[in-house]
Order: sequence, then structure tokens, then C-alpha cells
Amino acid sequence: MPKLKSPNTRLNLIYNFICEGYEPGKKKIQQHLKESGIQVSEKTIVNDLKKLKTQDLIYTTGAGRSIEYLPRDKFKSLLFDKDILDYDDLFSLEMALISLNQLKFFNLSMDLKNIILKIEKELKKEPRTKKEFVTFQNSYLKINPQHFQTIFEATSHEKVLFLEYKSFKKKPTIEFNFHPFFLKQFNNRWFVIGYREDTQHIDHLGIERIEKVKILNNVQYNTINYISPEKYSQHLFGVTKDNPKPEKIELLFSTNRAPYFISKPMVEKNSIKTEKTGQIKASFTCIINKELIAELLSFGSDVIVLGPTSLKTRIQDEINLSIRNYKK
Repeated sequence: MPKLKSPNTRLNLIYNFICEGYEPGKKKIQQHLKESGIQVSEKTIVNDLKKLKTQDLIYTTGAGRSIEYLPRDKFKSLLFDKDILDYDDLFSLEMALISLNQLKFFNLSMDLKNIILKIEKELKKEPRTKKEFVTFQNSYLKINPQHFQTIFEATSHEKVLFLEYKSFKKKPTIEFNFHPFFLKQFNNRWFVIGYREDTQHIDHLGIERIEKVKILNNVQYNTINYISPEKYSQHLFGVTKDNPKPEKIELLFSTNRAPYFISKPMVEKNSIKTEKTGQIKASFTCIINKELIAELLSFGSDVIVLGPTSLKTRIQDEINLSIRNYKK
């Protein structure tokens, strides 16, 4: 849950709000914080109010949902503690842990788990049964954890890598120096995007295809050809950029399947139009690559490619080849 200010700032806002004579309840306090740019849970507000009561700054009137908070002395100062993590910080850490647990080949998740246990003890949080309540798509991709960590460190510290790489297209292992720019996950695979010295181009490499890797501390990192994740991903579905020129894609979806596409578009900007037939016409600008073609084929008869002609032809060719495979 996002918080834009420190716990001490939040406490001060709550105390001043109560001192202004509004005699607010928890809901009014939460709304006041929201209007001040701070969104926190009711549990955090309850804890903040407890701190104010412990300092004998406020008292309550009413009962149940009608409880209101009043100041004991408007001129009494609020004593601040050191900023510490609270329940909303703990929630953010737990969500980070859930995400990290996807990286079963990376050992950071265990470190974070131990940190959370220490914070729970510090906050005197009541123990609860630890159970799995968020699941992700299963991934059986085998990645060498040492390789991943080396690539991660080189990327974050702008270090050049020496790689032995075995692509799907070429059987022999090839060696080259690689300048990693960023990591990207797509379709249950992990890729590192960066500059290859042998081809002198930016390329994407499947991390599971890397057989050997080491950091070259004495080689200068290439910042001239650097491309940010945002710029690289512009008009891109997937990771492949063999043809960097984006084209206008026009699709016609069946009434039943259109909501799925609308809720999960391939790129950020889409134009959606409902036809008289009830079908949905979608237009967007995208680079045509193998990932886009595979995604369109996954819609089966629920989508018709209207343009461009080159994409329409490639889809037709793939369908015809598939039909041929099933002919006796």
C-alpha cells in the first residue's frame, strides 16, 4: 500500500486533525490522510491512535462504530519516536517476498523471509499460520542460480560479461563479450538484453541458454549504445526485435473473445471499435515478431487479421502448414 510520508509525519497529521476540533472517528481520519496524499490501512491508523493515547494526548468518547477521538490538551507536544516499519511496510515486504518466491533459483527470498520474521517480532505482531495464498503460473525452466546471480550483479553494477552461449538456432557454443542493460521476463522465460561485441548489435539472450559466464572487470562498459527497458519495449510484444520498425496492426475479434483481448492488450495503446455485427475491431502499433504471431494464433478462429498484408500472409501460411500436418 503506497505511503507518501513517514510515520512521524502521519502521526502529526492525525494529531493536528484531532486538535482542530473535528472529533473524528477512524474513517474520517483515514479520509483526511488520503486527502493529504497518504493511503494506509485501518490497522495502521489504529496503531497510530494507540501511540497518541499512550502519550496521553487523546481520549475517546462513544462506543462501537461511534467512537470519536478528542485532544486532552491542544498545546501538548507530540513526542516522536524513530521512524520504524509499520504494518503497511510489512505488507509491502510480504508482497515482495511472494514475487521473489517465483525465482526459485535465486536465494534472496530466504533472506527477505528472515527479515520479515524479525520485523513481525519487533511489531509484536500476532503469529499466524504461514500458508500459500497467491500462486503464479508454474515454471519448470532450469536456470543455473550462480549464472543468474552473476548476470544480475553485472547488470546492476554495469559490468561486462564474458559468455559461452548456445542458441536454439546454432548448435555450436559461441563465445563473446556482452554488456547487459536489463533483465526481462516473458512467457515464463528470463532474458538479458544488452550489447554484443561480436555482432555489434543489441540482442536478447535466454538466460537458461548461457553455459558459462564471468565478469570482466578490466573491460569498459558500453554506455553509448545503452537502451532503457521502456524504450526497448516500445511497440513491442515479447522480446524479439529482428525488425525494429513497428507497423499498424488491425484485428477483428469475435464478440465472445474480444473482452479477453481488451482486458489484456498486447501493447499499451489500443484503439477499440465495436462493429455493427457485434465484433470488435482493434488497432495498435506493434513490431511484427514471432511472439506476436504465436499470440495471434492462440486466438484461433476468434480473430481475423485485417492488416498489414504481410502479417496476414504469415498467419495464413502458419495455419496452412498446421493443416498439412494433420492430413493423412
